[in-house]
Amino acid sequence: MTQDIKKKVVNWLKEEGFPFKEIQDPGASFNFSVKVAGFAIDVIQNLRRDAILVRSTLVFNDKQSTQLKSMGEMKRQEFLWDLRMLMLNNNEIGTFTIKPELKRMEVMVQSRGIFHDALTKDRFIQAIIVVHKAITMVIWMVKWYSGQSKPTQTSFYIY
Repeated sequence: MTQDIKKKVVNWLKEEGFPFKEIQDPGASFNFSVKVAGFAIDVIQNLRRDAILVRSTLVFNDKQSTQLKSMGEMKRQEFLWDLRMLMLNNNEIGTFTIKPELKRMEVMVQSRGIFHDALTKDRFIQAIIVVHKAITMVIWMVKWYSGQSKPTQTSFYIY
């Protein structure tokens, strides 16, 4: 069954034109790194669950780290609080973690798992979109809270 699921996922990624590569992962039946508008999004079938997981981790680059530092402690706490609340209020996000270290902040976002009996192309692509939008939101929020009045990019994936 896992090979059938893997075949479906590969076909859907190819049909939609998403570049991807398979990652060797001893804890997964399969693990693909998919490029979506410049972001790496992981598509994983864990060995212990009958669900597909779609997630991405944003590791702040130097510019984003500088923006985070420039906020000041109060503004940074407001940013982190608002980010947590927005993530919690998004019912399509299954889990997230925020490591708020000034030098190298990380935000991991994972869509709700897609169990095999509910796996459709639509549900799978929607999970990719949810994760991509959440990561884009984090980047734009950092810019906003650091005093940049508007995003300089409008790259987001809407199907």
